[in-house]
Amino acid sequence: MKIKSLLTIPVFAFLVGCGSDSTYDVMTSNKWDIGLDCGINGGAWMEYGPQFQIGEKLTAGGKHTKDSDQKTWFEFTENDDGTVTLRNKIYAEGNKLVSNAVGSDATVSDVTRVFSLEGEKLRVKSTIKSIDLYAMLESRLRHNTKKENILRGKCS
Repeated sequence: MKIKSLLTIPVFAFLVGCGSDSTYDVMTSNKWDIGLDCGINGGAWMEYGPQFQIGEKLTAGGKHTKDSDQKTWFEFTENDDGTVTLRNKIYAEGNKLVSNAVGSDATVSDVTRVFSLEGEKLRVKSTIKSIDLYAMLESRLRHNTKKENILRGKCS
């Protein structure tokens, strides 16, 4: 795997002997809707896989979102129940504004997504822990946590 920058650390733990219908294979070989028509305004969708800086990539207006200069890490894990977990982190390192405000290279976001197949759809249950920007502006380090439960359809 080619590392895009010295600040990106990809990590993979995964998949020995998976069949072609595994959750991982299905989720990484398709584009998934984001709640809108996939072709709207040039195209809008999510993709998942080890080729992306944090294991996932949003395309909007037909263009991939830009990769961050910040240090990142991600890992895919196949679970015993057939689900797949993607865990990714983005660190303050590489972002002077955030590093200076919180006084360290702390974790800016820590995301855990659990994927399962429901017929032709992909269930994505996420726990997203991210830095509290208001606290950061006061040079305090605090994180907020939110949960999401999304059912994504395949883009055709």
